[in-house]
Amino acid sequence: MIATLCVAGAATIVPVVTAAPAQASITACQTYLHDVGYKVGPKITQACGYAGDMLRDGFCYPVLVNIGVKDRHARAACDLGRS
Repeated sequence: MIATLCVAGAATIVPVVTAAPAQASITACQTYLHDVGYKVGPKITQACGYAGDMLRDGFCYPVLVNIGVKDRHARAACDLGRS
C-alpha cells in the first residue's frame, strides 16, 4: 500500500519538476522579444515553445523570422528559449 502511494506521488511530482525549466526558458524568450519591442502573442509564444523542445527546436528561428522578427532578435530569443 505504501509503495503504491509513493509511486503515485512520484508520478504526479515528476512532470511538475521537469516542466518548470522549459517554461522558464519560454518565458525568457518571450520577455526578451517583448523588451526589444515586439508584441508577444500566440505566434511568438508558440515559436518560443519550439526552442525549449528538443524535437522541434529547429522551428523556433524560422517561425520568428516569418512573423517579422529581425534575424538577430530571433537568434537571441531562440538561444534564450533553449537555456
